[in-house]
Amino acid sequence: MRLAGSNRSLGPRSSISLHSLQHFLGIENILSALENAFLKPVFMLQDFSMPTIRKAIHSDREAVFRILRELDLEYPSLTPDHFWVADLDGVAVAVGRLEEFEKFCFLSALGTTGNRQGRGVAANLLEGMFKQCKKDIYLYTIIPNFFKKFGFEPTELCQGLPARKRFNCAECDPGHCVCMRRKPERDA
Repeated sequence: MRLAGSNRSLGPRSSISLHSLQHFLGIENILSALENAFLKPVFMLQDFSMPTIRKAIHSDREAVFRILRELDLEYPSLTPDHFWVADLDGVAVAVGRLEEFEKFCFLSALGTTGNRQGRGVAANLLEGMFKQCKKDIYLYTIIPNFFKKFGFEPTELCQGLPARKRFNCAECDPGHCVCMRRKPERDA
């Protein structure tokens, strides 16, 4: 957009006097422009509040499976046990499944609803689950770079891990499926 009588453009970070803005937009649009510039960012801050991380309870079951279906993370042998949720104002916005075995824990699902992706919700959920498991955590994944950010490293299969076929690994991308392990943080 150009200012009237000027070669000057209005870019996203341009500064302009109120008089020029009034001339450029017309008085009826000034309030709308001010609202967009100042009020919406304030309200958007609420959108970044972090959810509460907790173990899933029976009443979460429907939301857990809804999120898993939305993200295509369901598999036939999936049970509602061992789930954790990221709860924002009573609504589950992310889920993770961490099953504890005798010598290790196994992460078999992790997903965030579409409108919450990219905002650190899965990271918070993982951190909450990590605090509860003081053993090595294993997983199978086709996105190893994501999990490397959280201390997971590619590893060989260890004895006792659940079979990959249990999680439909053959249906996703068996050539790219990586077994990863995260060692627990030791208390200082």
